[in-house]
Amino acid sequence: MKRSWRLPIIVAGILAGLLSVFLFGSRFPVDAEAYKRRIEAAASGPLGLQVRVGGRFAIGFTGDLLLVMHDVHVRNAGGSEILRAERVTVSVTLFPLLINHRNIHRIELKRPRIWVERGRDGVLNWTRREKPQGRIPLLAGTRLSLTDGAIRYKDAASGVVLDATDVNSDVHGVRWKPSKGSGILAGLSFRGQLRCKEIKTETISASDVLVVARADKGTVEFERIAMQVFGSKGRAWLRAELSDSIPRYRLRCSLPDFRIAECLRTVSPDTIATGAMDFSANVHSIGRTPNELARTLAGDVMLRGKEVELRGRDLDSDFSKFESSQNLGLADVGSFFFAGPLGMVATKGYDFARLIGHSKGSTHIRAIVSSWNVRGGKLEAKDVAMATTKNRVALRGNLDYVQQRFDSVMVAVIDKDGCAKVRQELRGSFKEPELTKPTILGSLLGPARKVVTSVAGLLPGKCDVFYAGSVEHPE
Repeated sequence: MKRSWRLPIIVAGILAGLLSVFLFGSRFPVDAEAYKRRIEAAASGPLGLQVRVGGRFAIGFTGDLLLVMHDVHVRNAGGSEILRAERVTVSVTLFPLLINHRNIHRIELKRPRIWVERGRDGVLNWTRREKPQGRIPLLAGTRLSLTDGAIRYKDAASGVVLDATDVNSDVHGVRWKPSKGSGILAGLSFRGQLRCKEIKTETISASDVLVVARADKGTVEFERIAMQVFGSKGRAWLRAELSDSIPRYRLRCSLPDFRIAECLRTVSPDTIATGAMDFSANVHSIGRTPNELARTLAGDVMLRGKEVELRGRDLDSDFSKFESSQNLGLADVGSFFFAGPLGMVATKGYDFARLIGHSKGSTHIRAIVSSWNVRGGKLEAKDVAMATTKNRVALRGNLDYVQQRFDSVMVAVIDKDGCAKVRQELRGSFKEPELTKPTILGSLLGPARKVVTSVAGLLPGKCDVFYAGSVEHPE
């Protein structure tokens, strides 16, 4: 009979103790230096990474079991540091722990420094290369927060280095279970947001960055991406489907009314042009590596502007005067169409200094449009033209951004009927392009690089229309 009362008494004692811990335990953290190595091993094994706590380690209670670790370092199998944090706090739900189930309720990282590097083989430095030992703790509604962090991303193949500073994030509802999909994200679900003060590369800087994202059943959707870049508020939406063996991505983005002077300053310290332009893109891609993504990229991109001022060259004067036009390359004029986000990505800063040369003066561009189809690793010109005060110039051809080559790009001065008065071809690599001799109505009627604009009526009949796009001929 006495034994029948033992179990209720024991249970009541445990509950009373837990209630005391919940009410008072958070104010009396227990020094647990002796358990530091055991915690390091418990974290390192399941992750397949090396976790070390260099500073103080303590245990407390707030209704959950609270682990507080200072000066935390995480290294990959090769010994390279991939994360360092001033303090990491892990909250483990207490009741499941009593039956040997480790359910992480909350993870907080203070002043973390994170390094993400993609090797030439496309493998990230965070990829587990050691066989995990033990079970990963249960993530079932876990909350993850990051305060005052910094992230550096480096791509060994392209040489791109990206730094994000003053990073703060709050992600909740984190759940993870093993999946047959592509990588750890295929079995991950969450919802949250990230803010950072600045993201910058060697040439481009974006500020006031906000990312709102959610993940579920192998799909990660960045519902809102906003940032300040080139004096404009850029917005984007990105969806990544990771449940299949080959990931799929879709991106929509826009950068309205951006300052072209700030954009072009990334490829030249001189002010090449002033004014505002709009950029937009709607593309999708499939692949596991950057090269696969580039080759399968498809969609359309658009660059459009009005009342743009081009400095350093009076193109209308060059077109009208034979003497000053001897050194004019139409392909150099055509390079202006590669301005903005589109051209910098595709041509990696094709020599814009060729456009302005050492001349004086300026050109008022009444309208400019640069619309391209993207498919099979190429940008295919769809509607690419500009109108100055007196002339209209158009471009046809492709940019092979995978092979880094101009694919039979043709630039022409056109009349009101869309016929080419003079044209020139640009081909070869982006670094060392080849310019053919300018031709008038398909014939070499003069020395190389000479432009004659007064050719109307030289040949009878109608011409083959070179351009029939949206940019109207100046009156």
